[in-house]
Amino acid sequence: MKLHEIDVKTFNDLVKAEPDSSIYQTSYYADHMVSKGYRAVFLEVVDDKDICQGLSALLLKKESFLSRSFTAYAPYGFLFNYYDEPSFRVFHEMLMGYLKQQKVGKLIIEPQVDEGNAMVLRMLNDLGYRKESDLSIYEEYVAKHENEVSDQNVILKIRSEEDGKIFEKLNENKNNDEVKIFNDLKAHALAYIAQLDSVKSKRAIEESLSQLEDFISKHKDDYKFVEEVADKENEAAKLKKVYNSIVRYEKAGNEDPDVAAYCVSLFSDKCTIMFKMNSDKEDFFHCEKEIIDQICADCLNRGIIKVDSGEKFCYSYERKLLGRFALKI
Repeated sequence: MKLHEIDVKTFNDLVKAEPDSSIYQTSYYADHMVSKGYRAVFLEVVDDKDICQGLSALLLKKESFLSRSFTAYAPYGFLFNYYDEPSFRVFHEMLMGYLKQQKVGKLIIEPQVDEGNAMVLRMLNDLGYRKESDLSIYEEYVAKHENEVSDQNVILKIRSEEDGKIFEKLNENKNNDEVKIFNDLKAHALAYIAQLDSVKSKRAIEESLSQLEDFISKHKDDYKFVEEVADKENEAAKLKKVYNSIVRYEKAGNEDPDVAAYCVSLFSDKCTIMFKMNSDKEDFFHCEKEIIDQICADCLNRGIIKVDSGEKFCYSYERKLLGRFALKI
């Protein structure tokens, strides 16, 4: 086998052809990290017939201002077969030689290998890798996705846009790094936005409150309905909070406001949630559920297999990985 640097376009094309590859393993994410002071290199491993056997994007950064050595970070780990131990060991030795030339003193990887894989864990430990922290990814397979019953009292309109201006609008914390991620991902980024129909929502809530109050008034003195009345009173109290929240938006001059937006990347066979902004802090409007429903519906039409994220989202299940590993060189 041989290891060498390759150009960005070739690298991205090869990564996209790999099953279960991630936007984090491409130059698009590397572009974002370069703006934060990293240097990116793109590596390919080929066999004797020049057929690709593995890939890795490495992000290099000085360990400290005065340091002469670098830390190399491989987001989501290597695109290499961890289960082929002899080949992985050869790749590892070649990589060590390359990193020493680059004055790298520490390597960090995040193998996309499930927790409990004793063979891969033993091999990594044998090669000198040490676990630094636990690591999980949250996933929802599009073909298995089932929408839950929507809240009939809150009317949301979900739309997608290729423009990222919505994130500047909702950027309450002035986190320019998040806003910049959207732009750095270029053609692979998409914004999903939840817009509240304030007029229709208020009308639906008013009708529901009227029905609840009629029931409470009719049965409040009947001991047979004590529990039901209590439930209706709790439901009415929650609806009033939702109603008041809508009124606050309107008083601020935001009729039919955009209340949440999710940045996703569409790459290879997966949709990755990069970050989300949600002004509905109390989850009155169930924005995430509605957005994920729409994302899954669109992904199904696009032939995308799953939605994933580094953070938990509704419907998702946690996939625990081996962890984040570091190796001193």
